[in-house]
Amino acid sequence: RPRRILDFGIGCGSASAAALQVFGDDADIEWIHGIDASQTMRQGAERYLQEFIQHTNEQQQLRRQQQQEQQQQSKFERI
Repeated sequence: RPRRILDFGIGCGSASAAALQVFGDDADIEWIHGIDASQTMRQGAERYLQEFIQHTNEQQQLRRQQQQEQQQQSKFERI
């Protein structure tokens, strides 16, 4: 599994986001290095990826909470 992402021609950051989506849960991505001639695109990609990562983390936390609730509920059903 990759630990680093090098995105040459990062544009809006969608390829890096896709890589995070594919490998992010199983891999511990250390960093993303985005290269683009346009400073505006680099800045936009940075904002997009920060929001993407934040949303992904929130979704993972929600899934964990739901799993814990299901486990607790199944314990009560056994009693």
